[in-house]
Amino acid sequence: MKFTTANLITVKKTPGGGIRNGESLSIMKVGCDGDPDCYGVVSPCEGEMYFLHEDEVELATNAERIRSMDDTRLALLLFQLVSTGSPDVNGKKLKTIDDIKAWLKEPMPVVEV
Repeated sequence: MKFTTANLITVKKTPGGGIRNGESLSIMKVGCDGDPDCYGVVSPCEGEMYFLHEDEVELATNAERIRSMDDTRLALLLFQLVSTGSPDVNGKKLKTIDDIKAWLKEPMPVVEV
C-alpha cells in the first residue's frame, strides 16, 4: 500500500465510468478483495466507486492539488504566500519563478491518516 485515504491521485489508466486519464481524484477507500494495493475512487460522472490498482495511479502534483482546490482553500494558500515576505510552502522557500515551477511539478506530500 503506497497511498492512504485522502491522498489526491492522478489516473494514468482509466477504468471507465466517466473517469478520464489525467483526472485527479481523492482516494476514498484502500484495498478491495484482499488486495491492499487497490484504491477506491468515486466517479465524478456516475457517483459510483471504482477501484484502481497501484500501477494505474500516481500521486498528484502540487499543481494538480491547486487545480482541485475550492475557493476557500485557494484563498488560504494565496494568503499564506502573499502575507509573508518570503513565500514558504511546506518548509520550502519559493524565491524565483523557476523555484515555483519546480515545486508545482513535485508530487504532493503523502497524507498520513
